[in-house]
Amino acid sequence: PPSAARMIKALLTLCAVTLVTAAAGQSLGARDRLQLVRCAVESDAPCLRTRLELGQGERAAAGRLDSAQEGGAWTVRLDGARLLGLGARVPDPSMIPARLLILLDGGSGMAGKGIAFTRIALKAWLKSLDSTAVKVAVASLDARDLSQRIADAVFDSPARAMQVVDAAPGPEPKAQSPLYSAMTLAAQRVRDAVTASPEAQGGVLLVTAGANEVGRGRGAAAAGLLAGPDGLSQAARAVAQSGQRIWIISLAPDRASDELRTLAGPEGSAVAVPLDPNALVVALVGISREFRASR
Repeated sequence: PPSAARMIKALLTLCAVTLVTAAAGQSLGARDRLQLVRCAVESDAPCLRTRLELGQGERAAAGRLDSAQEGGAWTVRLDGARLLGLGARVPDPSMIPARLLILLDGGSGMAGKGIAFTRIALKAWLKSLDSTAVKVAVASLDARDLSQRIADAVFDSPARAMQVVDAAPGPEPKAQSPLYSAMTLAAQRVRDAVTASPEAQGGVLLVTAGANEVGRGRGAAAAGLLAGPDGLSQAARAVAQSGQRIWIISLAPDRASDELRTLAGPEGSAVAVPLDPNALVVALVGISREFRASR
C-alpha cells in the first residue's frame, strides 16, 4: 500500500470525484478495495479532511440518493487506486425544510401484523430521511385522548421519531379509529408548526386499517369526535383549508375507499397496500420523492 506521505500527496492532487452506485463499488477486485477512513472525534485513526465543491448537476444527483444509500455511493481515485467511502451527507441548499406528522391508527383493525409491519416499515423509511432538513412528529390515535396525543407530538429528528414509533402503544381490542377528527387536528397542528418556521413545508401521513370507526355501531361515539357523512365533509374541508400535504396509506387492500380519498382531498394521496412491510416501504419511498420534487 502507498505510504502516508504518498496518500497525502495523492489527496492534495485529487482531480476527480465521482458518484457511483454501491453495486458498482461491489464489482471491484479485492485488491482495489482500499478503505477510506472518515474523520471522527471518537476515532484514533489518522485521516485527512477535504472539502469538495459540487456543481449543480452533481448536487442534484447526490440529492436524489436517500441517506441509507449514501454509504456506498462515493468513490475516490487516488494515484490510480479506488477508495470506497463510508458515506457523506451532501448539503443541498435547494432543500426545503419539512415538518411531517405521522399518525398511527390505534383502532383494533391495526392489531397484530398491522402495527408490527407498520413499525418495521416506518423505521426503515425514517432512517433514510435527511435529518438536516426533515423534522418528524409521531402520534398514535385513540378516541379517548386524541387531541392531547396530537398536541403532545414533538417535531424532532427522524432518529428520535424512530424511537417514538417503537414506544407507541399498540392497538387495543375494542379501540375505535377516529380518523376524521385525527386528520382535522393533525392538519392544524402541522399548520401551526409551519407558521412557526415559515421556510418549511408541512405534511400529514396517516397509516390506517382503512376506516373511521367512530359512530359505527361499536359503542357510543366519544364526545366531540367527527363521524358520519357530515363528519367526513367537515374533516375534508378542514384538511383542505390547512394547505398541508396529505398522504393516507391503508393496510386493507380493499379500502382505498372514496372515504379516504375524500379525506385526503384533491391534492392529497390515498392508497391501499398489502399487509406487507416491503409494500409499505415502497409507498413511503414515494412520499420521499414527493418531498424532493417540491424543492
